[in-house]
Amino acid sequence: SPSSRLIRQTIELRRPFGLAGPDVAEARAGVPRAPKAPKPAGSSKKVVSRSQVRGGLRAMAGKMSLDSGGHDEAKGMLAAASVSTGTKRTYGNAFAHWAIWRRAVDPPLLLERTDSPGAWEDELCDFYAHVGVTMGYSWDYCHSMLYAIRRVHRLARINLDIRDEAMPLLSMFRKGLKRMRGAPKRKLPVTPKLLIEVFENGGLDLDSWDGAIAWFGVLMGFFFLLRSSEYLRKGAEPDEFKCVRWRNVTWARDHSSEDAPPGVDCDEVVLFHEYSKNDFLGQGTDNNIKCNKDKRLCIPTLLNKLRRMKPEMFTEAKADAFMLTMSDGKVLPKVAVERLLREAAMRLGFDPRILSSHSLRAGGCTAMYNAKYADHEIQRRGRWVSNCWKIYAWSGRRRDNEAADRMTEADSELMATMGRPEAADFPT
Repeated sequence: SPSSRLIRQTIELRRPFGLAGPDVAEARAGVPRAPKAPKPAGSSKKVVSRSQVRGGLRAMAGKMSLDSGGHDEAKGMLAAASVSTGTKRTYGNAFAHWAIWRRAVDPPLLLERTDSPGAWEDELCDFYAHVGVTMGYSWDYCHSMLYAIRRVHRLARINLDIRDEAMPLLSMFRKGLKRMRGAPKRKLPVTPKLLIEVFENGGLDLDSWDGAIAWFGVLMGFFFLLRSSEYLRKGAEPDEFKCVRWRNVTWARDHSSEDAPPGVDCDEVVLFHEYSKNDFLGQGTDNNIKCNKDKRLCIPTLLNKLRRMKPEMFTEAKADAFMLTMSDGKVLPKVAVERLLREAAMRLGFDPRILSSHSLRAGGCTAMYNAKYADHEIQRRGRWVSNCWKIYAWSGRRRDNEAADRMTEADSELMATMGRPEAADFPT
């Protein structure tokens, strides 16, 4: 993109390090190397544990030696791998606003080293007021802009410190914008009722591969609490690291650790997440789902149907294919799932704007919460590292049906009302 090219040109002019070697294109584009699992002869490509990816000895990347002069390449690779591919894309788009602003007011693109930190804060405050108030961008996007600006300056060896204690006036502006914008509008969760509406009246041809794959994606997003980048295509291409592949899926039977053989139906689906938003080191997480009493919402039943439709998709040769690959070879797009959900919401009399693909993740979280799963079980299944999952959980009306009886039947004999000796009774 033009903004990415502008960033690279600016960094190279500052020359924090030279990028050279066979990986220069990937390093400049910000593409970290993907870890590859060692594959012994005759072994399956199914990835069911992180030890298969991390274990064993692997050849060093590149052709560096102490005498080869390859340290510039190594530094470029490390800088490129310091943030995820998605974050680089976000930073590239966010930094474009700073570039346009600086060109409009005609100073250099980056803040000069000779300026005082106070002058830097003044420049950033002017910019922040412009994008936050004049342009009307959200607090979250303005936050991304500041961190994009900081990253580009640091790559150019300009230590821009935007912490609250370093720039107190900018900190006040950020708090002010956050109060002005208020709380973000939460998307409503998908409910089992809405899922049934999609199944019954969503127009999906479940006897075709594409229709069945679309419904399979909806169910996987709901029952496994998936983020869109973990199973859908948000742009031209899916996320290379986070998007689930068939090697991450095990269709098991009778609690087996292996795939059910061709022609034998599975009764359990196990999903291994190699990477996720908050697992950038790739430790990995497993979750599973068994058969559902309602066959319309049963993932193993639907997967058995897909296995009969295209047996070739469930072979070792297709292990690296993305899970929701359509007949045209592309991954199911996020907009297709959102269209199914929003059209179903309209048929049920809801505002379609309150739903997005993330509503499936919120729906799974809400269903677990109202089914009274323990907090740690919800947090683990959704792969949250904090209690932020609670903003995804919407309480159902029936959850507290027994609140009146339970509260009035609570024990009224309190410890605090027990008779206790006065302090004066104790010897001094």
